[in-house]
Amino acid sequence: MRTLSRYFVKRYLSFFVAILFFSSLAVAIIEMALGFESIHDPQQFIGWALTRVPSYYLSDLAPLSAYLATLFSLGLAARWLEWNAIQAAGIAPWRVLAPIMFSSLCLAVGTAALRESLVPLAFDHHQATRRPISEQLNPSGGRYQYGRTIFEVRSADSETGRLYNIRAFVRTPKGRLKTAYKAPIAELSPDGSWRLIDVTISEYFPNEEGRVPIIRKETEVSLALTNDPGLVFEKVDSESLPLPDLVMHIADHRQSEYSGTHARILRLEQVVHERLADPWLVIVMTVLAMPVALRVRAGRSLAPPAVASVALMGLFFFTQSFSDRLAASQILTPTQAVWTAPTLFIAGALISLWREQRSTIRSP
Repeated sequence: MRTLSRYFVKRYLSFFVAILFFSSLAVAIIEMALGFESIHDPQQFIGWALTRVPSYYLSDLAPLSAYLATLFSLGLAARWLEWNAIQAAGIAPWRVLAPIMFSSLCLAVGTAALRESLVPLAFDHHQATRRPISEQLNPSGGRYQYGRTIFEVRSADSETGRLYNIRAFVRTPKGRLKTAYKAPIAELSPDGSWRLIDVTISEYFPNEEGRVPIIRKETEVSLALTNDPGLVFEKVDSESLPLPDLVMHIADHRQSEYSGTHARILRLEQVVHERLADPWLVIVMTVLAMPVALRVRAGRSLAPPAVASVALMGLFFFTQSFSDRLAASQILTPTQAVWTAPTLFIAGALISLWREQRSTIRSP
């Protein structure tokens, strides 16, 4: 039995690795083709593509590879009469299917570890390619918001990195005024911090009603905007952020009173659940392909199961999309929106496998 299990597991893993490799290669080539005009250092660009593909596309490519690997490994076994020989020998189907499911569990853990370990690299790339703050300034001044800090600038010189007649307002996570800065001159440091000169600082106490603000003057004050979690999330795609940072941001801003924050927090909560659920789709797709593959007739083509697979995948992703719409309308919670489709489909696949096993046992 161990030899038989190893035989099917080896075939499943071989198909999975081959499909995942060639699909990832195709995606990497497309990424490089789309960004060809902006390539300055081909070696650096290739490294970026190799980081981007696992970070952004592994969650889609791994489940698809698992489904096709299961379809081919079991479908070919049915076509080549191997499955009939297993049934004739009185071997229970679960003796073959269970090791494949366990292999899919190992693949799910591996893909999750790989994706989350490469996400910080993608995040660092986003940070490195952001435009310097000095290049975002309008010479005629204006109003700018970076995370929880609002700046009002009378005029700016992007070449020297100087601001004139600047006012800065730092708010609490709930949007209340915490500290106000007023300075005639400010300079932008290379690390992205703002160095205010001859500053008048007003400190407020929003949680202490009736307390008088404290006003003091300082010769120089440095505001390190790059450490503001709000700035990070306004400038960087949440998909490229490490999962712990994403969870921390949600916790820090859950009680925020900013306009639109509640809807954004719900969306980020759904992103967290999607990041947690994506690896386990490898298991879902493996189990989902099993009843389809085992319906292949001996000596027949794999075309009918392939057509059925397209319809099944379409139904699965339609259900996911519909759940997302319900979540956007706040009919479903983020947890329900993410986990409903995988739970329903894997339950249906397991019931189908159980029925097929019973029919096999009862057949003469």
